[in-house]
Amino acid sequence: AARGYRGTTLDEELLRAGQALRAAGIRAEVERADTGLTPSEEELLAWVVREGATNVLRHARAARAAIRTTSGPDGTTLVIEDDGS
Repeated sequence: AARGYRGTTLDEELLRAGQALRAAGIRAEVERADTGLTPSEEELLAWVVREGATNVLRHARAARAAIRTTSGPDGTTLVIEDDGS
């Protein structure tokens, strides 16, 4: 479904997501604490951030949202959570 779209980076999408959430009046916390991702892994997570933030904006009616990445012995985790419905 995403074939043909221009590439993006995780840093770009985290920045855009935070800006879009804040512009919509949502108090947004964005934290990147992952390490060792390949460019392909970063791009995949960037698309997940884009889609997740879009869902929060369109459907959650949230006042707060958080997007966080972490790395550990089992790999990298991306969490998107909000206080909406």
